[in-house]
Amino acid sequence: MLTVGVLLLSGSRAFDLAVVGEVWGRDWSEEGIGRVELRWCSVGRANTRTSPYGELRATHGLSGLTECALVLVGGRRDHTADVPPPVCRALRRVASSGAMIASLCAGSFTLAAAGLLDHRQATTHWMLLDALQRAAPTADIRRDVLFTDDGDLLTSAGAVGGLDLNLHLLR
Repeated sequence: MLTVGVLLLSGSRAFDLAVVGEVWGRDWSEEGIGRVELRWCSVGRANTRTSPYGELRATHGLSGLTECALVLVGGRRDHTADVPPPVCRALRRVASSGAMIASLCAGSFTLAAAGLLDHRQATTHWMLLDALQRAAPTADIRRDVLFTDDGDLLTSAGAVGGLDLNLHLLR
């Protein structure tokens, strides 16, 4: 079974989370991929206010990310919002474990806050590319791609690019 963790932060984009749910929230056994355990993880396992719709209930705290083979980080309504230090530490632990980490759209700013984009390829929504370069000055920001695949770190160029990225990961 593949264990996939989804990081939930205040203001997480509902579209990004819906893409994750549609791609990973089903049993892929008949297609030869196998079953997927989808973990919705937040600080303190708290419900998370999404943008623009309601709340999403977490199934795990941040420790639920550490056993995942893949961790997905969606964008937030305010890409400049502070990322809580426990989230940065959790993402660095996941990265050091060798698990894959992927961001959708502006989720790349969360990865930048954790220091995970340093000297790595990355992208984000086209309107935010310059801001991402400022947030991660040593990153190799790619401007004309739907997503980047830098081994164990992947980023998508926008919300729809996030769907392409998730399908790429599924294959």
